[in-house]
Amino acid sequence: MSEWIEWAGGECPVAQGTVVQVELRGGAGLGDRPAGHLDWRHYVEKIQSEIVAYRIVRESAAPTSADDVQIAGDHYTTMTVQPWTAMEAWMTPEQFIGFLRGNVVKYAARAGSKGDALADYRKARHYLDKLIETLEAA
Repeated sequence: MSEWIEWAGGECPVAQGTVVQVELRGGAGLGDRPAGHLDWRHYVEKIQSEIVAYRIVRESAAPTSADDVQIAGDHYTTMTVQPWTAMEAWMTPEQFIGFLRGNVVKYAARAGSKGDALADYRKARHYLDKLIETLEAA
């Protein structure tokens, strides 16, 4: 395990699949988590859940699937079944592809209107990655 590294916010400093531990501004810590499941940004109004330090537990290769990554947080990847996995099971292939395409358009079109434009573009790319994976697997 590496030493603690101070963090001032920005892009994720390690590969998305790298397992890290983090300390938060409010004093709490988070145990082993994939770096891609965390929100590494800092906000103007210093919030208690901002990462202020991290250390690498285990290096990992870049994710191999859009399912391995979540943009901003881990609220989907910690679920037993991710929402888009359930939707894919419930929808026809055509409906699921439409759902993914619609989310690409939604996040690209709204970029910056609800906050961080770059985060919206990353979400659009995430849905596009999943769309491409789905089409390649068909």
